[in-house]
Amino acid sequence: MKLHNICEDITDDNKGVYVMAEISKKSKELIMGFIKKNNIPAAVSELNLHITIIHSSVPFKKKFKKLLNVDVTTIPIKFDILNTSIGRKALVIRVKSKYLNTRFKDGLDAGARHDYPTYIPHVTLSYNFDGDIKKLNIKDFPKIHLVGERIEPINP
Repeated sequence: MKLHNICEDITDDNKGVYVMAEISKKSKELIMGFIKKNNIPAAVSELNLHITIIHSSVPFKKKFKKLLNVDVTTIPIKFDILNTSIGRKALVIRVKSKYLNTRFKDGLDAGARHDYPTYIPHVTLSYNFDGDIKKLNIKDFPKIHLVGERIEPINP
């Protein structure tokens, strides 16, 4: 795992924050190939593939440094179904990553509040899945290479 010292301070007193780990182009292509091969319905677009680090309706209270260059590979561990805020079932791939867990803690330490009961590092593959996850083989899913972070404001 390599974290580069190129970073940007992020604070905004008026808005919540959505911090995401950016997935490499090659990993996105491999994920989309998996989605296509397995005929996953209502698939997320390649452009929207990411891993949430923190989703906070409250702003950071301290400076939070967004990492612009990251070189981290996450390990897919299992498929799962998560309920969405509008009552649908999202198909996700859970991943194992010390980097993601550390950055989640960094966000909490900077004063953000995670808007979900627990932190589950994952990539959403579909927001409206009605299939059988038992038919999906974890061995067919690629490792996911992360290359940076993106932060978007959440309006209060």
